[in-house]
Amino acid sequence: MSTIEDRLKDISDIRSMMEQSSKFISLSGLSGISAGIVGMAAAVIALNFSGTAGTESSGSNGVVFFLIGSVLTLIAALSLAAYFSVRMARKKELPVWSAATKSLLVNLFIPLAVGGLFCLLLLYHNIPFLIAPSMLIFYGL
Repeated sequence: MSTIEDRLKDISDIRSMMEQSSKFISLSGLSGISAGIVGMAAAVIALNFSGTAGTESSGSNGVVFFLIGSVLTLIAALSLAAYFSVRMARKKELPVWSAATKSLLVNLFIPLAVGGLFCLLLLYHNIPFLIAPSMLIFYGL
């Protein structure tokens, strides 16, 4: 027969395992704030470019500028999100790479990849006015 202390330890272990299995990765609130700041900065830069370049921004230089800006914005936002999430996970002494992390990345990159391809197809078929709303839709997914 086990003692009451052994039973309490078992219950404590079970509770600990359940908490760890149900925990999502440690996404920091700062990662969302930093992504928003990066997005607003990119929007201001794009607005300044389109305002100063006038009709030139609709040419091939404008398209290249906006494509490079979009990619740099995505890289900056994801990098900051990863940095703040890793920092929070280390503070809480949780594993950074887990099944929840893998699931999050798969569920993040599927709509991002499909949306990116869709926007490139819109650009290829010369429908640039639908790119911004399409990005918002796929970002929301």
